[in-house]
Amino acid sequence: MRRADTPDGLYVVGDPVTGEKGTRTGEFYNDVQEEICNVIEAAGIALNPAQRNQLLLAIAVHSVGAVFTDIGGSGKKCRIAFEVVDIADDGSDVWALVPQTVI
Repeated sequence: MRRADTPDGLYVVGDPVTGEKGTRTGEFYNDVQEEICNVIEAAGIALNPAQRNQLLLAIAVHSVGAVFTDIGGSGKKCRIAFEVVDIADDGSDVWALVPQTVI
C-alpha cells in the first residue's frame, strides 16, 4: 500500500473546471484490490464477484480462528477454528463458516 502523493497523504477528487487533477490512479485501485484479495484468498475462500461478504468472512476466519477457550471449566484449552465451506447446492459459490474444534 501507499499513501497519496499529497502534502496530507489524502486523495483529491480534482476539479475539471479549474483543471486540477485528482490523485486516484490505477496503482491505487490495484493496491486496494490486491490487499483485499490477499485477505480473502489466505482464508481459503475462492474469489466470487457475485458474493459481497467475502472480506467479512475472511476477517472472521483470520480473527476467530485463533481464539482459545476453556472446555467445560476443566482448564484444558482448545483452539476454536472455522473452516470456510461452499454451502451452495446449485453449483454457485456461496461460502459460510463452519465451526471446527482443534484440541
